[in-house]
Amino acid sequence: MSDAAAARTPSGDNNNNNNNNNSATTSTNDDWRSSVLHSYRNNEVREIAKILASIEGESTTVASKMMLSMKFEDQIFKSASSFDDYKKKIAKRLKKVQKTYAQQKAASGGDKDSSSGAAAALAKSTGDSTSVDEPQRQELLLKLRQTYGDMILYVIKNASLAMSDIERKLGPEKVEQFKPHITSCQEWAQELGIWNGNDDDDDDDKKDDDKKDDDKKDEPTKVDNKKDDDNDDNDDNDKPDKPKPSTSKPSDKKKKEEKKEFKLPALSQLQRLEQHLEKRAKNIRDYVVKHADPELFLMETLERKDADVSANRRASKLLAVNLSKRIQFIQQQHQQSDSSSLHNQPQQSHMSDQANTNTATPLQALQQALNKAKAAVPPPTRTDSKQLEASLRHLEKMRNASTALMNYWTIGEDRIATAPPQTLKRIYDVMAESMEFISNTMKEKRGEQGGSGAETVTLQYAWSKRLELPPPIVLSEDTTDTTTTTTSPPKRPRTNEYKPYIKARLLLNPNRKTPSNLLSAIRHKGARLVRPNSARGNVNTTHLILEFGTAFTMTIYLSPLTVNIRAMTSSNGSTTIVPSSDAPNPAAPWQPLSYGLTSSTGTASSSSTSPRILSVWGVSSTYDSIGHVVEERLRDASTRATYLLRKCFQNHVKDKTVDFEVEILEGSALLEFLNIARETYMPGWQDYDY
Repeated sequence: MSDAAAARTPSGDNNNNNNNNNSATTSTNDDWRSSVLHSYRNNEVREIAKILASIEGESTTVASKMMLSMKFEDQIFKSASSFDDYKKKIAKRLKKVQKTYAQQKAASGGDKDSSSGAAAALAKSTGDSTSVDEPQRQELLLKLRQTYGDMILYVIKNASLAMSDIERKLGPEKVEQFKPHITSCQEWAQELGIWNGNDDDDDDDKKDDDKKDDDKKDEPTKVDNKKDDDNDDNDDNDKPDKPKPSTSKPSDKKKKEEKKEFKLPALSQLQRLEQHLEKRAKNIRDYVVKHADPELFLMETLERKDADVSANRRASKLLAVNLSKRIQFIQQQHQQSDSSSLHNQPQQSHMSDQANTNTATPLQALQQALNKAKAAVPPPTRTDSKQLEASLRHLEKMRNASTALMNYWTIGEDRIATAPPQTLKRIYDVMAESMEFISNTMKEKRGEQGGSGAETVTLQYAWSKRLELPPPIVLSEDTTDTTTTTTSPPKRPRTNEYKPYIKARLLLNPNRKTPSNLLSAIRHKGARLVRPNSARGNVNTTHLILEFGTAFTMTIYLSPLTVNIRAMTSSNGSTTIVPSSDAPNPAAPWQPLSYGLTSSTGTASSSSTSPRILSVWGVSSTYDSIGHVVEERLRDASTRATYLLRKCFQNHVKDKTVDFEVEILEGSALLEFLNIARETYMPGWQDYDY
């Protein structure tokens, strides 16, 4: 047993020695690489690039071979066992490259392409086949960066805005479906080398970590000195613990260096990436623009549609002819308008401008309108007169921009080639700037007049102020600990969960007795209820009328659920809200869009035959001039109000079937709509008991 034990001990010692030697060799290999300075390696790369450039001739520059030289040097640096081996391998490989290139040139008769000869020879000497496709990969990478780089970066920068808007409008489910597309764009950007991840956040974290480390370095040094004087044994126990904070820093640096390092993908990978980008990049970017910046989406859509229409010459001619006829009709309406109105002089100056534009070609008229629209407006001072003057100038710029847009479309199929470049973008910029200035000025005026009293309701409120449902209220769970609050995203109700609500089922039905509290609540909102005079009357005759100052009225029909917004006549303007009345007619009256806009819809006893002057957005004229514009605005406002009314009924009733419950829920939906209408058009409204 002693002989066997003696025979085993040397082998165990030998194994331990071998393991120690292996670990020593690996440590020495790592040590010689860490001792090599980057400046020395950079000099070696430059020398290699000079040799490769001299091989190919005078037409090749040293800078064009730097990328190839860096890869060549890095490959040898990683495979070498020592510093001397590193230098020997570089010298041998370069000699082999020179011989290989000379043989290839002699075999091809001196016609070898100089741009790929050295690369092929270097690949053959190093055994790397990817260097042969280096020029193709560089060209394809540059093409992909130029074509899709801006698209992908825009998606990454505005992804958070788009997803917040998607969650607000479509719910969190759509956000989860859209997140993989954002992740794909981030991966594509990293493959193209145009995005390194959250570098800005990493730099900020690095600064904070460095500050914390610098602050912490001073305190432990003082404590360690005291410990060294007192106890020497504690130092041995602390030694393995000291490198812990330092070991995390090199790992973080390595990770960040890996992020910053960009390795050129293979040719097959770039070709596969090109196919993905062609199919998906533009669609993802358009979807992000639609939710992150709707104004930019509108401008790009206009430009795209303009190009599509211009490609179809027949459609362009048809559009130009119809628009020209429409412009001539509007000009004739201006000429036939009553010249005895109070605002005759501004109309005559406007007509003189139109007469000048009629003699010019559409292209000349477009250029004149663009020059007027781009006129600079001096910044207003604090005085009201200067603000009013600046607002009027912006309105004039908007009018010139609309004139330029009409003249642009009347040019025909050659408008893209003959019109000034980016005409639609210029018009859009003018309109956006002017509308922003005017809206800000109006907000300031309303803020200044807020404490003076209730504001006067005007006709343009019907379409300028949008009726919108209030956001859903999410009740958070009561927690005893007030310091810790858990914020969970609100659950948005699914769309199209319940059937569309077209008409009221039981609300204000002549065959049923309406609750008295509902009638009093309707009166408190200032609404007039009109019902048939008998119990057997038709439910279609039941409707409500709301008056908003002396500007316009809102008629709410229950079967079907429809809202009509019409201008108020002079007779309606002087009346007050009266209690419910009886209507013997078999159906409720339906007023046309021109109701209240023309003098014919006034009272029969009115002796004044002068046309009614309409004032909208600072423009005052007769119905013949701007009446069609006001009618379309009232039509849009009525459509939006109808949609909101039906949405209120749908959200309240849902899928209930019990008659009593349905009637109560329909009454709640009607009161909610009345409240929204009053708060939107008349913010200072207070319920009264009539």
